[in-house]
Amino acid sequence: MNKSAFFLISFTAFFFSVAAMTPASLVYNTFQASITDALPGLSIKQVEGSIWKGKSNIKFQQLPSMNVAWEVAPLHLLTVSVKSSVTVEGVGLYGKFDISFTTKGISIIDLNAIIQNLYLNKITIPYGLDLSGEINLIKINLSFDKKWLKNDRSGIDPE
Repeated sequence: MNKSAFFLISFTAFFFSVAAMTPASLVYNTFQASITDALPGLSIKQVEGSIWKGKSNIKFQQLPSMNVAWEVAPLHLLTVSVKSSVTVEGVGLYGKFDISFTTKGISIIDLNAIIQNLYLNKITIPYGLDLSGEINLIKINLSFDKKWLKNDRSGIDPE
């Protein structure tokens, strides 16, 4: 084996090793300003794990904080897309879904969630609405282009 082939194999192995071990906190810190600009009410704390499998604590506007865990499927990167399984847990909230990011937009696939009144009332009570019970979302599928909800296969009317 000649030196250039050995170098190419070594460099490729090194590149994939670094990519596989990249901490999620490093990626978050790199893109923190862009995330804050895109979602001004979002607060992300305690980012742990790698970009492939990790967890974090997030808070959006006046909603209670929640724990989010993700697992990215690296094989989808070959199709210039990112697909991840996400679990969201908080007091009065549990959800699980797959999310796919492509050049055309974002898709949320098989969203299953239980949202209890104690979670929703953090937002609704200041407006005089005291909810009871829970909302169950079962197999919700949503697609967004770069700006708008463009498709749902779940019976939700976006208008």
